[in-house]
Amino acid sequence: MKKFVIVLLMLIGVLAMTALAGCGKDSDSNVKSYDQVDDLNEKADVELNIPEDAEKAQFQLLEGNIAQSDYYIGDIHYVVRVAKGQQENLSQLSADEQFTNDETTEISGLSTRLRYNVYEASTDMSTTYGIADAYDAETDISYCVFMVKDGNKELLTNAMQNLITGETEVTAE
Repeated sequence: MKKFVIVLLMLIGVLAMTALAGCGKDSDSNVKSYDQVDDLNEKADVELNIPEDAEKAQFQLLEGNIAQSDYYIGDIHYVVRVAKGQQENLSQLSADEQFTNDETTEISGLSTRLRYNVYEASTDMSTTYGIADAYDAETDISYCVFMVKDGNKELLTNAMQNLITGETEVTAE
């Protein structure tokens, strides 16, 4: 039950961050919202890619240097971030967070850390979330995918592949 509460608090935090980012271009000097990904990419030092089938997509530039989008594919909520430089905690989750699955794989030539959990909230329901982080030393760009639910290896891998290259439907190497 304690872990379910942690997941619920994380979900509330992501949603609150999304709501803050969506409050308008002038509401917070550290958050700028954009209508289209191309508008965001024009202002950012990096290129953020989202899948063509993304729905309800929102685009923000956080703290002047973190390009972020949150979107849905079906009922799965994704939050993706790209930033110049090596970011220690681009997801902004507590460093103390423990995951039931924590592994490193290669995606698009980058060493990528995949972390995901499965928590049983009751006998009828389970909640999962996941994070994928990668850093490209050659381009000095950090990537992060956060899935609010259904965060499993395959979906995290596909989302990270898309974020890095714009391509979809890949498998972990």
